[in-house]
Amino acid sequence: MQGHTVKKLINHTSVRPQPNHLHPKDPSYHHLPQTPHKMTAAHHYHFNIAMSCGGCSGAVERVLKKTEGLADYKVDLATQTADVYTDDVSYETVLEKIKKTGKEVKGAEKDGAKAEI
Repeated sequence: MQGHTVKKLINHTSVRPQPNHLHPKDPSYHHLPQTPHKMTAAHHYHFNIAMSCGGCSGAVERVLKKTEGLADYKVDLATQTADVYTDDVSYETVLEKIKKTGKEVKGAEKDGAKAEI
């Protein structure tokens, strides 16, 4: 009987995702409204990067972490993308930093418009 009570307790307290919470692998997840600090950045750069493993995404994350002047950034291995938010750093500077990792940049957007790579 005690095992039955434990099972009921575990089932009762298990965390279930709420319907309004999307999983990061869900394509709609990346189109959710941005958090306030991201919305206040003057520029948003979006990069499609060939990344096949955690080491690849880690290299991109490390170079972005070392780049001064970024308000925020997010590297997503599952979608092979990087989003960068900044007020002061130029698109060209961020692009060069990512290219120096040796990863292929397949496409990019600068403030919502297609950008040269």
